[in-house]
Amino acid sequence: MSSKSNTQNDILIFVLTLLGIIILIKIFTNLKKDVDKNVSTDIVSGEGREVLANKEKRESLKKAIEHYHKEGNWDLLSKINE
Repeated sequence: MSSKSNTQNDILIFVLTLLGIIILIKIFTNLKKDVDKNVSTDIVSGEGREVLANKEKRESLKKAIEHYHKEGNWDLLSKINE
């Protein structure tokens, strides 16, 4: 009867361990989803995407950057959204 008791204990420990692992996986999955939902990882802003999507604005930005590299100021940057 002792070996039957040990076998039942082993099965119970296995089931509880498996259940614990499943619960931990679920907790970490929910935590990851929560972090992903609350953290913005956008490198380019919405306004930046609009500029890059518009060919004329994109060319104006390129000219403003080239002007900055030559002159050291961002005077042309304000003309992009005109």
